[in-house]
Amino acid sequence: MLGPTAQNLEDKTDSGSSEDGLKFLREKGRKIAPELLDEEITAIYAGLRASTEHSDFQIRAHQNKYITVGGIRSTGLTASMAIAEYVKDLLVKDGLILGAEKALPPITMPNLGEAFKRPYQDESAIAAKSGYGEIICHCERATRQEVLDALDSAIPPTTLGGLGRRTRAGLGRCQGFYCHSELRKMLEGK
Repeated sequence: MLGPTAQNLEDKTDSGSSEDGLKFLREKGRKIAPELLDEEITAIYAGLRASTEHSDFQIRAHQNKYITVGGIRSTGLTASMAIAEYVKDLLVKDGLILGAEKALPPITMPNLGEAFKRPYQDESAIAAKSGYGEIICHCERATRQEVLDALDSAIPPTTLGGLGRRTRAGLGRCQGFYCHSELRKMLEGK
């Protein structure tokens, strides 16, 4: 259960949360970022972390120019670019010859974690493309046009999971019970 501190659980499949745990987090959150409490909560969950008996990431170079990377905890997302650089340096140190660096084209993705005016709330966006006014996933308030934009992007999602990570469609309280059929049709139509 979710409590005042992260817990080492015997049952590694336990991802439950509790009223007391949520109350504790809301009280602490109110002190840090009171504006967050005005935002709508659409899903509540707790996850499991990959961990080892070591307190740090386990990154090792092996013979034959391969690397193992493990024990990457929740800070791994923030550290991912540094981890990649470190792995590259290990490979170069082991004799890998790299080609010339190439500039990558700029790609922008919506930041789903920020509070900003959503397309369904933006009259000018709806006037430009009516699909922004058609909510396809009511739990997450994702619009048909947001899904179409993701499907027409430079790196389009190819699965429902990928579409959800790009638009949050299908990731709400009902976990896609009401919208997955339509999302699947849109995904397969591309």
